[in-house]
Amino acid sequence: MDSKFIRKTVLAVLLIFGSLHGVAGRENTPISVNIIIDGSRAFGTVANGVSAWFSGFLLNSVLKDGDRLSIQSVQNSEGDVKTLYSGIYRSHDKNIILQALENLPAQDAGEFPDFTPALRQAARTGGISYTLLICASPSSLSQTLEGPGAAMLRYSRVEEFKGWSIITVSLNINDRVSRVAAAWFAGN
Repeated sequence: MDSKFIRKTVLAVLLIFGSLHGVAGRENTPISVNIIIDGSRAFGTVANGVSAWFSGFLLNSVLKDGDRLSIQSVQNSEGDVKTLYSGIYRSHDKNIILQALENLPAQDAGEFPDFTPALRQAARTGGISYTLLICASPSSLSQTLEGPGAAMLRYSRVEEFKGWSIITVSLNINDRVSRVAAAWFAGN
């Protein structure tokens, strides 16, 4: 297979499945939104920026009433997870959700937080899902991309902000990518 074609196919699939804003029929289709936060002490230094992004983008542009929302904090390098919020999203819950982010207890996550258990849990949600990892430091980001859960990040995109990063992860799409590639090769 031509590696340029594979890269273009992956990018196309990520754009199709990863971008939920503006998708036709989106207003009628509930989705699962999984936010997995680096709960290390480094998060305390970027919490205001994360809350502002969360409030400005996610709560106002992505989430719709009826969507399933899960916000979890990875507490340490063993992948211990603390659930900050889990439930069916209603717009009147915005303040509760922002309060949960602001009260996130900073932990000593060891060398780096292991997002793998939380990613596995998010992969089990099924249906249309939008999963975001919030990394609070450059070392956390590099360890996440190279660590035990790296294979789950096969279809992901990194967006960097001042002092923190978001990894948008497209979980459970490997079979879809394979079908699209097989169909394309069968037709050409």
